[in-house]
Amino acid sequence: MSFASPGRLTSPLPNSPLSDNEKGVVLLATYNGSAYIDDQILSILGQVGVDVSVVVSDDFSTDMTLRCLRSLVSAYPDRVDLFYGCRQPELMERSSASNFYYLISSIELSSDIGWVALSDQDDLWHPDRLARALACIVDFSLAGYSSSVMAFWSNGEKCLVKKNGAITKYNHLFEAPGPGCSFVLPRDSFLQLQAHLRTHLASASRIHFHDWAIYAYIRSLGGRWYIDPWPSLMYRQHDSNVLGVQLTTYSISRRLSMLLGGWYRAQCLAIAQFVGQSSDEPAQLLRRFSFLDRVRLALMIVAHRRRSRDKFLLPFAFLCMIPGRLRGES
Repeated sequence: MSFASPGRLTSPLPNSPLSDNEKGVVLLATYNGSAYIDDQILSILGQVGVDVSVVVSDDFSTDMTLRCLRSLVSAYPDRVDLFYGCRQPELMERSSASNFYYLISSIELSSDIGWVALSDQDDLWHPDRLARALACIVDFSLAGYSSSVMAFWSNGEKCLVKKNGAITKYNHLFEAPGPGCSFVLPRDSFLQLQAHLRTHLASASRIHFHDWAIYAYIRSLGGRWYIDPWPSLMYRQHDSNVLGVQLTTYSISRRLSMLLGGWYRAQCLAIAQFVGQSSDEPAQLLRRFSFLDRVRLALMIVAHRRRSRDKFLLPFAFLCMIPGRLRGES
């Protein structure tokens, strides 16, 4: 398997020893991913400088995914495991988020596991992705790590998707730090997240993106999070992406429609509830949502979103919205 060179690093590679944190596990959720799952898992098993295994939860795939996974388990019995079990009632809806919530809440870490990473089913990881992430965690005393990614298409086109930027007090209530497939958590952070998720599954199930929920919870504890400007993986783009890069006019128009329809507002409130910050100012403004509240929210978004496009689009959407029932409320 070959990888495109990540190019010149935009920040120095930390050089602290990994010590006993180098052994870890990657959690991977699949659904009809047979086209790319072999390459994805082999790119994980090919990581250098770490001892890594993969635990996969399949969401009742109807293609050849399970056959591919069983072949990988047979070829790497000590490094690839298929995770089966009954879904909790709160997680019966089929989605990538529910599958990850199930994996995170159900897995039991052995005492020698020092970190947990997440993976999509269709990307390609650079061979030193995990070694770099773990070095950053050690050097910077992080509670969580994520990175920029290099989007790529089947026609050979590539696009650097920069996710780094200022992380502010309420940033986690308004956005995720980037795709969950770039996440790495040290053991203590993961166990805190797992314990909270196990007692708040109903609340988590209302959050459509697990990466946002994970980030928000770690940040709500005061945990230090680093968004690496270096693209640690090749982020495959195709018609089945749950979210993807969203560069087209159609995708931007669809996103604006979701914003105006109340989806984003409802998700922000669900995040605040999940992390125990419903009484904080952003959640109160989102709940009341008068015109003055929306003006104050617009100013907050300018301060707490990272990308310039979002600093314009989201305030505009909030100011144009008509207060009403939140999407998903009864």
